[in-house]
Amino acid sequence: MKTIVLALALVGSIPFSQAQQGAKAAPAGDQDTESSILTCIRRKPGAYKTFEEFKHNAPSITPSNYAVKGHSVVEQTTLGFGFTELLPAAGGSLGKRELSKKIWGYCNKDSVFIAKHLVTGAQEGEGYIPVTDVGRYAVITLHTKEGVSGKASGAGYEVSFATLDMKTGFAHVGNVQHVRQILAKDKELLDRYNLEAENSNLAVTHKTEITVPLIQEYNIKYAIEAN
Repeated sequence: MKTIVLALALVGSIPFSQAQQGAKAAPAGDQDTESSILTCIRRKPGAYKTFEEFKHNAPSITPSNYAVKGHSVVEQTTLGFGFTELLPAAGGSLGKRELSKKIWGYCNKDSVFIAKHLVTGAQEGEGYIPVTDVGRYAVITLHTKEGVSGKASGAGYEVSFATLDMKTGFAHVGNVQHVRQILAKDKELLDRYNLEAENSNLAVTHKTEITVPLIQEYNIKYAIEAN
């Protein structure tokens, strides 16, 4: 239950619309704001074959080709908060294997998900995990088994996170070294982060509730161009 509450707090701490307002660049003149995931008012439903399709709010696979399989709250304690799967739709042109190989991520009811296997450092497995706080670095919600090197300890699961670089499309689990690289541009944020680390508040699997707010602040301070 602790995991569920923490995950809900993470996803709901800053609504996407608010985080997006701080991070997106103001559109100029006749700029097509709907052609960027950073500035669009409405995310187009469908599946993305590539990061570029996601970045430009341009899914090329229609929802008629797949069905989204969700999971109960109980199931999510082991699968991961917000974890979903895609199944072939009746009459669709893609089979299950093609779905798993061809889809980078998808958008459903304004929520965005990325294929788990694309996240460097994440535990292996298929399926899709939530992307939130889209800005310079988008936040991806993960579940990491407690214990040494990710091995199960019998104590349950801990909520962790990854980041998605909106310039390169590279997704990486948020370990200490990786987050320090992100925050290196901002001495004040980096100093705050290092203070937490020195006080032993950062575990190997990382403390989401400490670090995600710093990533969100970074996104607001260092907005990037829409495309």
